[in-house]
Amino acid sequence: MGLKASQSSGRRPFIYAGALLWLMMTPVHADEAQPERAKDLRYGWALYEYHQGNAFEALTQLAVARERGGIKGHGDHPALVEGGLMLSWGMTREASRLFTQLLGADGAGSNLSPDVRNQAWFYLGKVFYLEGNQALARENLNRVDCEILAEADHDLFREWIYLRSRLVMMSARPDDEPELASLREQLDETDIWSLYLRYNSAVSALDAADGAAAEEALKKLIAILDQSIDSVEPDAEREGLLGRARLSLAGLYLRDNQFEAALEVLGAMPLTGVFADQALFDYAVAAAGQGRPERALDALDTLANRELFLPWRQQVPFARAYVLEQMNAPQRALPAFKKAADHYEARIRELDNIRDRLNEENLMAQLEFSRDSDGILTDSYGRLRVQPLDSGMAEVLASETFQQALAELNELYRMQSFIAERQSRFESFRIMLETREQQRQIRIAETRRALETQQADQWQQLHEDFTDRISSALEDEDAGFLDDAPKYYQPGIIPQAPLKPS
Repeated sequence: MGLKASQSSGRRPFIYAGALLWLMMTPVHADEAQPERAKDLRYGWALYEYHQGNAFEALTQLAVARERGGIKGHGDHPALVEGGLMLSWGMTREASRLFTQLLGADGAGSNLSPDVRNQAWFYLGKVFYLEGNQALARENLNRVDCEILAEADHDLFREWIYLRSRLVMMSARPDDEPELASLREQLDETDIWSLYLRYNSAVSALDAADGAAAEEALKKLIAILDQSIDSVEPDAEREGLLGRARLSLAGLYLRDNQFEAALEVLGAMPLTGVFADQALFDYAVAAAGQGRPERALDALDTLANRELFLPWRQQVPFARAYVLEQMNAPQRALPAFKKAADHYEARIRELDNIRDRLNEENLMAQLEFSRDSDGILTDSYGRLRVQPLDSGMAEVLASETFQQALAELNELYRMQSFIAERQSRFESFRIMLETREQQRQIRIAETRRALETQQADQWQQLHEDFTDRISSALEDEDAGFLDDAPKYYQPGIIPQAPLKPS
């Protein structure tokens, strides 16, 4: 497996957060200025959810907008944003279909600018690469116009060369060698991407059982790094790669029993750093193999004084006792073996206890998450920014499988929170409707009581009778009706009005 971006991330791919933001900030048309604000309210809502870190809600808003007639005034840009959001959620197949439909198989099926199309294909190819799908990664990366990409973003162009080169290296086809050489020529020798390619070439040579080629590649890499690292302001990434290269070269020498060469390489490594402990142990192995047990014991004693929480370090107590035995010091070797046995027994009991009480709650309690006002922060590849409170969790936390599970668990928690929030809103709406219904019933009852107090039914009946009597008197020209009129009159209800015969 190669280093840098070549690390596989299983079934859940990740995309640079900055890539999606870039796609969202680019102009809609090649010759059209970028709008300062959303022209469509629904699109503005989706963008707001995205900038709040709510990718699921943003996708939901875009889907709702599409069902209600689509977003107006932004061309194909909302679809491109939706594809980027799909990538960030691991929906690579859906994103691929959307991009292909949007941009066309040749990348010319949209009025989006060439820069945007290029970056869309680049990030889609990169996600498939991280997912381990070499065929789709190659297909999408091959759609990128390298000249346009180099002019628009040279950093992405360098990474594109690295990804293309790694795909060629992984294909292991002899006819791909000219293509690989052509790609590597476009990178400076001291470029960090070129250095990673050198290291991965050495790994590929080892996989092919070509130890000589691997040794030559590692030596060349170490020489370049030694010359390119600034002693005043050292680059941590280059220093880490240098340590990794030296450790790999020493391991190659140890495999071939070249103990003197291994000691020379390991002796140049600092006692601090990421690979210091592994270098100390390999140094002890090389010294013991060369017949210098005293030097091996010094390295093991230094290592034994450090916390032995990594699995491979558990062999240190036994190795120390073994070296003492080889030194013909049985008085020191016997207690060392006993101490090693006690250490392993205690470690087994400790691991059994940890296993028995291990659950999600106390596991999460051992992790410290980096947060801001929007929630848990993630790195460029979508992994959560988290540090272990217990150093024993460091190796587990560093594993890709654990990182994927942790990220997916966090997404499930966010979705659970989102659903709970929506349910809470629906419940509030239901309570609001019930309250309004109760108020309506109260007002109806009050109105009925008021009408009953005013004897509305009696008034209506009397009014109808009086109207009929008037109509009849008018038809019969009965002037005597006036003498009977007072019995139809109810003070306060029917107004007095003089009646005149027709």
